[in-house]
Amino acid sequence: MKFDILNFFKKYAVLIIISLLFLAAASFIDKTLAVSLFFSLFLASLGLFLISKVKDKKQRKIMSVIFLIVFAAHLALAFFIYYANFQPFSEGHGDYSEYHIMAEVISERLKQGNFSLQNLPLDFGASHYYPVLIAYVYAFVIPKMIIGQIFNTFILALTILILYLIVLELGRSAREAFWVSIISGFYPSLAFFSAIMLKDIVVVFFFAVSLFFILKLIKQFNWLNFLALYTALFGLTHFRFYVAYALVASFVICWIFFSNLELKKRLGYGFLMILLFGFLPQITGIGEGYMGSNSVKRYFNLRAIQYYREAVYVPEDIKDNVAELEKELRLENRKQLIPAGIKSEDTGDRNWGEDSSIQIAANVNSPIGFIKNSFLSFLNVLLGPYLWQIKKVKHLYVLPEIIPWYVIIFFVALGVVKSIKKHYKLILPLLIFSLVLLGGFSLFITNFGVFTRIRIPAFLALLLLLPFGFEKLKSIKIPFLEKNFI
Repeated sequence: MKFDILNFFKKYAVLIIISLLFLAAASFIDKTLAVSLFFSLFLASLGLFLISKVKDKKQRKIMSVIFLIVFAAHLALAFFIYYANFQPFSEGHGDYSEYHIMAEVISERLKQGNFSLQNLPLDFGASHYYPVLIAYVYAFVIPKMIIGQIFNTFILALTILILYLIVLELGRSAREAFWVSIISGFYPSLAFFSAIMLKDIVVVFFFAVSLFFILKLIKQFNWLNFLALYTALFGLTHFRFYVAYALVASFVICWIFFSNLELKKRLGYGFLMILLFGFLPQITGIGEGYMGSNSVKRYFNLRAIQYYREAVYVPEDIKDNVAELEKELRLENRKQLIPAGIKSEDTGDRNWGEDSSIQIAANVNSPIGFIKNSFLSFLNVLLGPYLWQIKKVKHLYVLPEIIPWYVIIFFVALGVVKSIKKHYKLILPLLIFSLVLLGGFSLFITNFGVFTRIRIPAFLALLLLLPFGFEKLKSIKIPFLEKNFI
């Protein structure tokens, strides 16, 4: 059926007229608001257009509902944060403000035909090109932070649709996929860190795409899907390399044991894929060497673990106690493992995360003590922050996340125990990835202001397993859709 633009305008004439009048009124109040609303309508239309390419009519309808719910809700959050200047955690300072400054300057250069990234007002050692991505959006719209926030919201809505497809790929029903995607869409940390124009949503987007194609490749290999996976991992490695490392490790393990190919092809293809994966840390511009050898040397040693756990994020009141340790262990020419909460010469004092630091010593001089404390740190990252660790009013914002998470993690664990024998090929890629990622950075980070941000991909991977333990999801009807639609 061909698209008839005349009939479209006739059908939606009233809505179009009201929207135009609303935009005209908004332009008199605030031109930035008017442009932002128009940009939001454009992205909403683009999202629905992309969904219209899905062949299955039922899936199109469900995905449209998911997209509109998530996009509208997070648009409201983005506008609130921008106009109310809602910044309870960083007091109005953070990476997002630096990204905005860089994106603003780069966008002005783009308009003048200058594509150089030299001599920017801030250090471009952020080691990623998220500000450049936002700069191109600014160049086509206006250089206001709300535009970047709206763009993030759009990427978030698309990411949630990919999570919906992953649940279907896990063999669950469309109804279960709908509810899991909606729950994911209202994951507090994901919503907040996306709405303040941070790179986290780009990380989650590439993670979701990578995970989707990993599951497809384990089920049935073809080189086109591998190319899609490799492209997504390229983006993920560039924006947050250790998440990509964990995902590659999970895929390689599961591919070797669970691929549907015969053993000879499995090993041959596996060797070739591992060889290609090894180039990702080199070709993505992060300078971590073949197979990430530079980052392995830099971080996975007792000196680095002790430095991050015991010196970097310590509260101000015990700073003097670790001054000698920090001086002794400071890593020369180090790259920041986490882009938050660390003092840097170019931006002054950035130690905003000291009041959310939890002290769990590395205990590197005792093998048993090191294992014990590392396990405690892992539990802290998986289940924290605990209620007794919340000391300030601003920390209360974490409660809407951790309280539902305790319920979710119970059903996820129940589902893994019940279903792993039957569905191990589908469950283990997600489970291994989450354990590797959480275990990896729990060696370094005990600051809940940081780990609530960087554990998002691991939590989403576990959340996707919820239908295996909470079977009632398949019986909860989807609002806005026909009765017994699915």
